[in-house]
Amino acid sequence: MKRFLVILFFLSGVNAYSQKIHTPLDILRIMMGSATKYKVDFLENKIKCPDYSSKLNTNEFYKINDDDTVDVHKFKLNEKAAAFFEQGEQFFLKEKMDSALVYYTKAYEEDSSAFNALTYIAQCNIFMKKYDEAEPVLLKVIGKNSIDYMAHWFLSDVYAAKGKWKDAAREITISNVLNRNNPRIHKRLVEVYKKAGINWNEFTFNPQIKLVDLGGGDSVAVLSDKTWMMYAYTKAVWAYEYQYRERMGETIPEYSTLEELESLAVLYTALKNADMDYDDFPELVTLEKAIKSKTIYPYIFYEIMLLKHPAIAYTLKKKDIDWIVDYVMYIRSWKN
Repeated sequence: MKRFLVILFFLSGVNAYSQKIHTPLDILRIMMGSATKYKVDFLENKIKCPDYSSKLNTNEFYKINDDDTVDVHKFKLNEKAAAFFEQGEQFFLKEKMDSALVYYTKAYEEDSSAFNALTYIAQCNIFMKKYDEAEPVLLKVIGKNSIDYMAHWFLSDVYAAKGKWKDAAREITISNVLNRNNPRIHKRLVEVYKKAGINWNEFTFNPQIKLVDLGGGDSVAVLSDKTWMMYAYTKAVWAYEYQYRERMGETIPEYSTLEELESLAVLYTALKNADMDYDDFPELVTLEKAIKSKTIYPYIFYEIMLLKHPAIAYTLKKKDIDWIVDYVMYIRSWKN
């Protein structure tokens, strides 16, 4: 119990609901006293990492920020601006950058809400190695629309061209957070980190658990690797225990950070209590770093939520994105 209270101390600074989190013993008692039949066993085979490559964001949205709300909208250019934009696209595909630049510029002049046209104006300048012209345009775009992952990506390229590798690393990390599963951004991030002298830990959060509904709504098989056992048990309680989610104050299972917080806290506490070795699981080694550095919230978003639901990034406030970026650059990058 003392160890669990210490872990709650680390969690308390980042989540107002940490006082609701149950202990491993609580979870076991809930399962044993439940009307639901939990049939637990070990996995026979390792679970392959899911393929998230089709879960991609697009650059069709912009965000209006204020202190209390975040409004996300889809770009909707007026008819004339849209026609200019399309002409710019056609010239860009033919690598006629001078002509593409002319029509992207016309699109923006026709419709000043077309911040995405500015992004492509900057890209044309980058192709022509006019980095000093591209940089202020990209800064303007980001000032208008902070969720433009392409603008952050291109600004990273500008900084890289100027040898500003730390700045380049930060911008490509922001782009990565805004479009978590984009393979080209990921590849570029690894390249930039190497130049910036930042270690990159290549792993994907892949819990070795499987929950199988055995029918009737009151019987479930809970399968796991021994290391992930308590994570599996907590997930099973959240999924199958009658009104557990509602009692915890959550209603939407796909977007529950509290569910992940409790599942990870129970798992980590159980591993520490049992003095188990989890060095073979880099996501768990990094979990410990996140807990000790009070960055469990960025861990949950970067390693779990944004993989499954990348569009969540568009709803995050700038301070939250900055927190996640700091986690990726300074906590996740610690050498194991």
